[in-house]
Amino acid sequence: MQKNLTLEEYSRKSSRTKSLLKKYGLIALFVGPFALCFIFFFIYPLINGIAISLTNYKLSAPGDSYVWNEGRWYKLIFDESLFKGRYFEAFWRAFVHTITFAVI
Repeated sequence: MQKNLTLEEYSRKSSRTKSLLKKYGLIALFVGPFALCFIFFFIYPLINGIAISLTNYKLSAPGDSYVWNEGRWYKLIFDESLFKGRYFEAFWRAFVHTITFAVI
């Protein structure tokens, strides 16, 4: 014969048997699309941009162009002599304007 359960015992028993999908399904339903968009439109382009900036990437031959360039572009930009030179004056002016815009 089956024992009659009180409502409290039944709810405690049924809550233990819920699967993770039932427990967190609604949360995953709302967070999932955001997480996918965040990964595809922010994380992937960020990592890809860093990878391209550290390699000799060419649009004409994208398969062959991920060759390490030892940070040549960063050395060129942040070389101490270039801070004073005319060649990168426009770059540093644009850089300061971008940072100012982002802070404001």
